[in-house]
Amino acid sequence: MKITRETLINIPILENIKEESIDYLMDNYSVVTLKKGDILFHEKGKINRFYILLKGKVSLYKITSFGHKKVMYILNSREVINENVFDEYAATVSCEAFQDIILLSYDKKKFMELMEKDFILTKNILFSLSKKTRRLYRQLKNSVSIKIEKKIASKLWKLGKDFGVKRGDGKILIDLKISITYLADMIGSSRETISRGIKSLEKLQILELKNKKIILDLKKVSDYYHEVL
Repeated sequence: MKITRETLINIPILENIKEESIDYLMDNYSVVTLKKGDILFHEKGKINRFYILLKGKVSLYKITSFGHKKVMYILNSREVINENVFDEYAATVSCEAFQDIILLSYDKKKFMELMEKDFILTKNILFSLSKKTRRLYRQLKNSVSIKIEKKIASKLWKLGKDFGVKRGDGKILIDLKISITYLADMIGSSRETISRGIKSLEKLQILELKNKKIILDLKKVSDYYHEVL
């Protein structure tokens, strides 16, 4: 697969970097394609490549001490998958293709050399990592003892902001096929508990399920989450 210069400069972490950096990235990439459900790397494994998602979506997850899957992020096209690859530690999460995906892959040592020569590239990488850190802080906030319905509302609000498509009635369709089981993996709860929480939110007319997709009124979701516990 041939990558164009325009494709690269439209990736957020590569915006406004040096022309020489773009030249290098044009000449030294590999393309990786995976099918839905394929694993790019496993937690505790060594990673020697730096990955940028060109097409599709991936999930980053951990396996808890109880053997349960906990989804940390769903990443979209043009996002970096593993900014923290530049240390010598093993991977702290696993990466799975949420859909069929296409990735750009670079040797991590060569990419680090490029960062040393291009401060804007380094700054963009740090900004991308900072966004993930803020998302983790929000997840920690929502891991305290609050009602499961509020945990679901918080997660769906974020999915609506990231992957929502506005409908004619002003509501947001989350453009992902997320099963109750997968939502349970994202929140870190049982399928049965999430199912009960979803039904409660449906009764409150905060969301509706249609053809395995979720439709939200983002304002109602936000107002519900911020109600006094």
